[in-house]
Amino acid sequence: MEGEVIFFLLMWIVLFGALGAAIGEKKGIGGQGFAVGVLLGPLGVLFVLAASGNRVRCPSCREFIDPAASVCPHCQRQIAEPPNVVCTFCRKGFHVTEAVLGHGVRCPHCKKLTQARKPELPGPRTAIGTR
Repeated sequence: MEGEVIFFLLMWIVLFGALGAAIGEKKGIGGQGFAVGVLLGPLGVLFVLAASGNRVRCPSCREFIDPAASVCPHCQRQIAEPPNVVCTFCRKGFHVTEAVLGHGVRCPHCKKLTQARKPELPGPRTAIGTR
């Protein structure tokens, strides 16, 4: 009796854990897929199947792709570059060319004129009282 329970638990872990991990690996969530598959069994595998993982949708064909992709593997279209300017009015980001940085540009979201500045990086920290 005890041997059958151990065999059942091992088969549960191997079958549903491996299946959840294999499906999750394609979506960038292999470890999470394994854990959900082991804990919830067949229901967990269904959850992993339904999850989008860490993927984003292509703006052209709406298929799920890797967030670091520069070209969609499904429709072969170029993925837009990430925003490098944030509007001072609506706080939404958009991308401009390097030549426009430092000049006034119209925000594509709120249509107001805003200054196109590079995002400021925090400077080195110094101890209080030092110069």
